[in-house]
Amino acid sequence: MRKINTFLINIIIILAFTEGAISLIGPSESSMRTLRELLIIIIFISSFFQSPNTNNLLVGSLKKYRKLGKYYIFSLFAVAIISMIYNAKDFVEFFLFFLRVLPPILFFWALTKINFNVSKVLRLLKILIIIQIPAVIIKFLIIGVSESGGIGTMSIHSGSLSTIFPLFIISFFFSMYLSRKNKKYIVFIFIYLMFGLIGGKRALIVYTPLLLLFILVIYKKVFNVKVKTSFTKQIIGLFLLGFICFYFIARINPNLNPEEKIGGSFDFEYIIDISTEYNSFKGELGFSRTDAPEVLFNFLTKNKPINFLLFGMGPGDIIQSSLLNNKYPGVENDRQLLMYKYGLGYGLRVGVLWTAIQVGILGALIYGLFFFKITHTMFKILKNSNNNITKEYALGLTGMGFVLLVDYFTYSSTFFYSGAISNSFFLLTVIVIKRFSDEKKGLLLN
Repeated sequence: MRKINTFLINIIIILAFTEGAISLIGPSESSMRTLRELLIIIIFISSFFQSPNTNNLLVGSLKKYRKLGKYYIFSLFAVAIISMIYNAKDFVEFFLFFLRVLPPILFFWALTKINFNVSKVLRLLKILIIIQIPAVIIKFLIIGVSESGGIGTMSIHSGSLSTIFPLFIISFFFSMYLSRKNKKYIVFIFIYLMFGLIGGKRALIVYTPLLLLFILVIYKKVFNVKVKTSFTKQIIGLFLLGFICFYFIARINPNLNPEEKIGGSFDFEYIIDISTEYNSFKGELGFSRTDAPEVLFNFLTKNKPINFLLFGMGPGDIIQSSLLNNKYPGVENDRQLLMYKYGLGYGLRVGVLWTAIQVGILGALIYGLFFFKITHTMFKILKNSNNNITKEYALGLTGMGFVLLVDYFTYSSTFFYSGAISNSFFLLTVIVIKRFSDEKKGLLLN
């Protein structure tokens, strides 16, 4: 069964990282996503009929980690049921909501129980991450800097992925650098920054220094950097690295320099002006990204009882599917559906707002707490593990969890769409959990 599990996990990861490339030759990204979700459901169901083999390294699992965060997901399920009943939604829409939200979590829970070859799966994941660089270089040579037209091999149109994916990878590389003090990881950070810059993403200029600072603070807290001069040097080094990243992004990204070209001049005032203008962009419906929370709050509470604020408009209310084509003719995606039904659109793609409009602020906060639970668990493992590799991975995952939370509350709904983000995050989380489990059992050798 171990070989079958490993094979299925590998297929799921391959699909997650190649949906965009595959869509260029025929099958759509949505059909590949459906296939991936089906495989996740199969592996989840099969996990109930398997017993984890604890005689091999890296396959043990502490019982307390199985179905980690289940109470948050069960609570979300309860809120969604109440919302469905209150808003008179049908089961199809309820099903579509959880089909979008639940598969990565089922994948996570299944992996904590089943036995699979960690080394093979991890090697494949590394290969898929590496090939994103030549893929995005090919895109640059063909169409230049653009938010669409290919985000590596992962997607064609999901522009926000060009921000979240490099931040994920930078989390690990910066953690490795702090642990091993090898400057090659700084080079890797700039390579993956280029991935985001070719995607035309301005957000990296803010989120990258913020992420580096967060990881450094966690590193200092956990690794007990006691010598003040040492930490002062690290802070100075961080600010220097942050400024270099800031300067590098501004000059390379045509959207952030006055000349609007690669290699343009560095003009801080221009960056502030263009960023303010971008975040104040009103879109096609008259409100900007920064206006979106207030717009949604007013929408949910206007002439409605407080229940709408608590339970939203119903699970699946803004999810477009072929199952509902007859219900909403001419609507092809979620954003069009949101415009079709409520005249809302740009700005409400932020994860917490996307969730809140369906299951209310209560449901959105519960889901956010689930991510916080996972991130906090990685932080606790980071503090308690005595294995250097486990601590490096746990530090990287704490950073990745931070990225997910920042993304969910401020930026996009990438997690709900990208298997490359959600599946790889939970796969690495399980690997850390299993390493830590084996460490406590005296099975982990390195």
